[in-house]
Amino acid sequence: NALTDDIILNNAIRHAYEKYKDGIKEKDTNNVYVYTGTYNSNKEKVEYYNFDAMFRTYDNVEGIIEHTVYVDDVPKFEKDHIVLFVENIDNVKFDFLKTSVLKGQHKSVKKMIKKYGRK
Repeated sequence: NALTDDIILNNAIRHAYEKYKDGIKEKDTNNVYVYTGTYNSNKEKVEYYNFDAMFRTYDNVEGIIEHTVYVDDVPKFEKDHIVLFVENIDNVKFDFLKTSVLKGQHKSVKKMIKKYGRK
């Protein structure tokens, strides 16, 4: 049954990711990040272009790597990395991992840019 096979595959990918994610180093990733928020000096979440914004946060789709970037440094960070703007980072992480397993990392990166966009 195709549905059962897909469930088994999804569970195997999740299990492998949970087992090895702590060993993932940034230098070993494809530099794909998901924007996770903009914050003011009180660490309160604000809109992306808020005048009081102090820093933004980004999570790497391949691991537990998070970057906190001061607003002045954001243009360089977003130029040097692939940044996706999505609602649910967990879905993106799993989509990236599953596509990487089935079709390779290069195709997974292309899919993420096409599916989720790049700023």
